[in-house]
Amino acid sequence: MPVAATNCPGTSIPEGSFPVSLNLGWHGGTHVHVPTATPVLPARAIADGEIVFARRPTAANADAAHAQNYNPYGETAAWTDNGMVIIRHVTDIGDGANATDVTYYSLIAHLSSLSAACGRVADGTATPAQRRISRKDEIGAAGRVYGAADHVHVEILCDDVALRRLAGRITGDLAVTAHGRRDAVYGEIYYYLPAGTGFFQNEPAANRTTPAGAAAYTSTDPLIIGIRFGEGDGNHPGDMTLTTYKLDGATVGAAAIRVADAEYELLIRATAIRAAFPATGARPTISAVYDLLRFGRIIGPDALTPATTPHWRQVNYPGGSGWVNLNAEHVFKFSDADFPHWRGWKFIDDDVDDNSQSNSALLVARIEDAANADGRLTRDELIRQMSLPAVRKALSRTVCKFPSEWNRDTIAARWGWLQTDPDAGLSAEDWATFQQHVSALTVPAADLPVPLRGAHWHFHPQEFIAHMRQCSWLSAAEMALTLPKHMFYNATGNPRTAITTAGATYTLTRQTATTRMATHRTPLNVCIRRYIGSSRKRLAIFIAQVTLETAQWRSGGNMCRLMHEWYYGQHSSANPATQYYTAFYGRGIMQLTWAGNYKEYGEFRALPNHTGAYVERLTPASHRITATSRHYLSNPNDGGTLITWSPRFDPDFIGEDPHSACDSGGYYWISKHFDGHTNINRACDAAFTTTVVGRVNRLVNGGGNGYYERQAYAAYLMRYLTEDVSVDVTRQITLPAPKNAITVNFSRT
Repeated sequence: MPVAATNCPGTSIPEGSFPVSLNLGWHGGTHVHVPTATPVLPARAIADGEIVFARRPTAANADAAHAQNYNPYGETAAWTDNGMVIIRHVTDIGDGANATDVTYYSLIAHLSSLSAACGRVADGTATPAQRRISRKDEIGAAGRVYGAADHVHVEILCDDVALRRLAGRITGDLAVTAHGRRDAVYGEIYYYLPAGTGFFQNEPAANRTTPAGAAAYTSTDPLIIGIRFGEGDGNHPGDMTLTTYKLDGATVGAAAIRVADAEYELLIRATAIRAAFPATGARPTISAVYDLLRFGRIIGPDALTPATTPHWRQVNYPGGSGWVNLNAEHVFKFSDADFPHWRGWKFIDDDVDDNSQSNSALLVARIEDAANADGRLTRDELIRQMSLPAVRKALSRTVCKFPSEWNRDTIAARWGWLQTDPDAGLSAEDWATFQQHVSALTVPAADLPVPLRGAHWHFHPQEFIAHMRQCSWLSAAEMALTLPKHMFYNATGNPRTAITTAGATYTLTRQTATTRMATHRTPLNVCIRRYIGSSRKRLAIFIAQVTLETAQWRSGGNMCRLMHEWYYGQHSSANPATQYYTAFYGRGIMQLTWAGNYKEYGEFRALPNHTGAYVERLTPASHRITATSRHYLSNPNDGGTLITWSPRFDPDFIGEDPHSACDSGGYYWISKHFDGHTNINRACDAAFTTTVVGRVNRLVNGGGNGYYERQAYAAYLMRYLTEDVSVDVTRQITLPAPKNAITVNFSRT
């Protein structure tokens, strides 16, 4: 075989790039050089899943004739490790049949050792439960690839069914003649503007679909406007960035337009847009306008009326910037969940033979220099082009379909061309040696998951992981794991410690956690998508509060009903405020309390007036809400005043309707006023500390109720949701004075 002239970027070896090697041979993953550390960092699972195959590595030796000492680039023996682990992952990216049960596989090869869990699978002694692996669990140690130490091969793959669910299609560019998918919406939001779109110099009135006067610019070609909200990440966590793209992905304008605090203030803007419409005509609900501003379309249940409500944004156009209506007719909306081609995504399946050579014209066109394109790639040209960051970036968003290199049963079909290739020119003896080498690294077809036995789709692993991190939707299994195994802490002691007594009261099982959250999982995911975003830090703090406010998602029966404050606002000397809020007791995931908060949420959604008697759960024979009853908007000790509630909506609806139970909590979160601003996400976006968690506790609850549990839940969730790889079961955390310390229990169900 030809001697390597160069190494792949980021590695110490000449092969291992994606999706082709420097010989234009298909390569289903990337070779990753493990960062230098002492001890060497282990390979870890990329997501929760099931170990479906594991093989212990052959012990390295100095026998030059050993199949794993084969060296295609020289005469010196060069060991390649053959430890391997394959994990099946099943997740959801949204709601509905086309966004749930998305199955994909991760394959980690060239391991020099296996973790205990993977070793049991390799030895055939693992129980079904022991095959289960969690994200960040150790898989094994990186090994050698042709003598280069500390390398692993990482591969992400799926079949046609999974790709359709992930991307909404398996071939071609994204159609721009209709809106993109609504079952999964995440990441950057895109607006396709057809040629002939008008851009205006000044911001039009919020309720005007067509401004007076001529446009400052009318487009001659289609343009794409991308809006990305900070979602808690980066140096501008609550900002909005607007980027104008051409269909080929090129950006328009010297720099994207950034609007400070725009994400934090979406509710304020949505409220102003509704207010701009005359009160006597059709007025859009604030809730629907919020979705319009955030996603370009409605993902909640509240319809946008009128449907033509404008969405004006200042954007770049060729030669300048101006205001454009992103909800005009013939403007179509998409998100990163659509894998849009103008952001570089390309699906390649035009190589239909079974050999390992890439005979894809689509791929050649993606790699070669467009200025000198001839539909062919020499090895020198390939090496030159693959060294260019722009080419590597393009290839990282290329999803390719071809057979696995790991199927032992197809060695001859995959590699037989090497015997006649003028560059390789393998003799019969060399071919036999090569076959022995490949056989030592590969797996019998019968041991491979079904999708790996034939042609399947390959993703660039790092790009796939980065893309999926934009999606905050949690599957049933993932959602259940947000509840720790031990949820209650002792009321005394320094430090406070978890109660680990066996039994259903103090030790939660995975099945119980799943059952508790089942009814509200989808609406909670919608709430997170609308109001929290992809930030794992925000999500950890938010779910910690929700877990406490919902009494750990428990329904105790009798007067302890899920999504209702237990005892339905019955007067309690331990909580004197019950005397005043009475029937407007806590409901929903944030325990919306006081008539004023219910009133504001009803106005947010324009909930219709109620007819008939209001539901009364505490004293059915004597209703607390009647046609004439008056109720405090907030605590009278804080200046709260009385209003007649009727004929507004029945507050019981917030506790009984799963969407409203979750959505009301999200609304409260973004509408909460503090420090002259709104939106609790502002507090969450500071560096994670116990002080921040305590502050959010006060913003949600107004006091110290459940303080220690909320701290423990937040710490647990930060470990579960972020990249923290700590494994200690308990850890003592110092809390702000005068609070006692707490020993957090990190046990999972």
